[in-house]
Amino acid sequence: MDDELGPVEEHEFVLRRVAVSVCRLDLAIPFSPAAFRPHETNDTDGLSVYREKAVTQAADVLFAVAEEKRGKFFVVRWVVRELVALGLTVVPSPEPDDIPGHCVIPELSWSNYQANKDRMKEVQAELACLAAQNIAMRPSQ
Repeated sequence: MDDELGPVEEHEFVLRRVAVSVCRLDLAIPFSPAAFRPHETNDTDGLSVYREKAVTQAADVLFAVAEEKRGKFFVVRWVVRELVALGLTVVPSPEPDDIPGHCVIPELSWSNYQANKDRMKEVQAELACLAAQNIAMRPSQ
């Protein structure tokens, strides 16, 4: 993608994979807020998302997952404007061995989560609600 480092615009969409292990499909909001909690090892710079315009289809964000595990993930879609309304930003963060369009949400880094747990838990709950409204791909189980 030629403009992979360009600013992420508010009208753009970003995609995030969510493991079925943090979902309850019998609920109106199937995603646990924990699905959007940063991980100590993987999210030092922020929670990963992918620019929709950088991939051909939503399933492309699963290419970084072992093929036998791809059927155990949802892909959710957020419009950046909704993230900005929550006080979040989306920053390009291309990685050479990753899928094109990789970005991070720096406010959802591990250190920020640790410093602002109450606020971040509220944000995670909102992200779960937004994700439930726009599931781009369901697991193939």
